[in-house]
Amino acid sequence: MGFTPSPGYKTRSPDTPVSKLLHTCEISYDNPNGEGTAYTLSVGVTSEPFHEVIAQDGIRISNENVVLGPNRAYLYTRDGRENTCYLSWGTFYGTALWLLHSGYSSTGDNVDLCSKLEEFGNSLYQYMPTKPSEMG
Repeated sequence: MGFTPSPGYKTRSPDTPVSKLLHTCEISYDNPNGEGTAYTLSVGVTSEPFHEVIAQDGIRISNENVVLGPNRAYLYTRDGRENTCYLSWGTFYGTALWLLHSGYSSTGDNVDLCSKLEEFGNSLYQYMPTKPSEMG
């Protein structure tokens, strides 16, 4: 996908209570010649129950049926975060939570982040834990 990985534990997250954030990995894309759009993709796992994640104030669900392997994920945006789109689904540990953020566009293009995130979904899904033994 052209992203650069920066795995590691986070000390805080703007979208998930610290006590419930199990692990995140951020990967980013910035065109080397400075053209196009820069993206940051955060892939996280949280113990927060899925129904609580999507019931938060300001959530605007655009698709409740994104197919990722055997799962059905929700694609959504949040009020006040126009440059970010989210993709989440329930898991044995709580919720898988992905977000795609656009930092800038040198061309002024208006990129549909939710379409991009859905496009990346099946490429990334294979790396998500599906059973407890994969959480280590």
